[in-house]
Amino acid sequence: MSADEKTTLKTLHCIGGLEIGGAETALYRTVTRFRRQRFTSVVISLMNIGPIGERLQSAGVSLIALGKRRGVPDARIVLKLARIFKMERPHLIHSNMYEANVYGLVAARLVGIPVVWSIRTADIDYNYYRAWSEIAFRTNRLLSRFPDAILFNSDAGYHYHRAHGFNNARMLVIPYGFDTELFHPNLDARHSVRAELDVPPDAFLIGRFARMDAMKDYPTFIAGAARILREHPTVYFICTGRDVNRKNGMLTQLLDAHNVSDRFVLLGHRDDMPRLMASVDFTVSSSMTEGFPNVVGEAMACGVPNIVTDVGDSAQLIDDARWVAPRKNPAALAEVMEQMLRLSTDERRAIGARARQRIVEQYDIAQTTRRLEEFYEQLLTKKKV
Repeated sequence: MSADEKTTLKTLHCIGGLEIGGAETALYRTVTRFRRQRFTSVVISLMNIGPIGERLQSAGVSLIALGKRRGVPDARIVLKLARIFKMERPHLIHSNMYEANVYGLVAARLVGIPVVWSIRTADIDYNYYRAWSEIAFRTNRLLSRFPDAILFNSDAGYHYHRAHGFNNARMLVIPYGFDTELFHPNLDARHSVRAELDVPPDAFLIGRFARMDAMKDYPTFIAGAARILREHPTVYFICTGRDVNRKNGMLTQLLDAHNVSDRFVLLGHRDDMPRLMASVDFTVSSSMTEGFPNVVGEAMACGVPNIVTDVGDSAQLIDDARWVAPRKNPAALAEVMEQMLRLSTDERRAIGARARQRIVEQYDIAQTTRRLEEFYEQLLTKKKV
């Protein structure tokens, strides 16, 4: 059967796990938007189901979890995947992230099914991660000529991997999109969130939406915030994400060391991110590395201005050099935040409105999902699957 025949194409998506995260959320939003009359999707988690897996199941997507232990290589996973591939008989395997790429490629080659890799990262300092992370990167590099294609969600990721020895004739960039109906401006959120958090109704609120992870660089954000509070002591900061709570000793020690704990609201994981994002005056992404940051695009879709560090495609996404700071530089980050604080409310709203327009016009998830569908069809037609 050729892919250009208008029959249903079955795609099988392999990912390391389905906890809350950018890659996992992007996978959920993509597979649940494929045209059902054209595509059938199955998702395999190498580890457990996780919260994103539960959402996939609720949306009617078939899900298989293999129960692999995090960070522990397991050759048996290849055989499990190969058996699943034979049983499911997909037209295409699409793996996500380094670990799943390795297992998915080997298993797919055993059963003769086309395989596509997805890579979300750009430059990574492996001093901050387990040794297995660097091994996975190097293994991907060694195997990079064997997938039928490698997709990157950022230009920065594409160029970084090309420069570091990845070699494939079909390496291309397809950015993830954003749900502009779910993430939208919400004036009521400004008041309701402040009331919920017992923040003064007229308080200036700055958001940092990221899990507690070395690459998100909370130390730089908190040090920059401390500088802001010296001149603007009534500003509040709201932070959400996995392990971003008062139980996190490393985080609370950072706040106490800078004497800013009383101005930080730590909410941990939340399910009402569109509302929280729409409530702030602007957001800050202080990451030391990124690919194509979901939270920046989501905040833009909410009509909120963003300040970012110059990593990955962050600067390209916001498309305004005024609001870009060098990474790992608290003083520079604070200076950019200060410039944003000095603007009038109308000026910030105008920046937010332009940000939303940019997302709607160039990064709406309907557009990016269609691009991925067209890529699948073109690849399978070429392979004559």
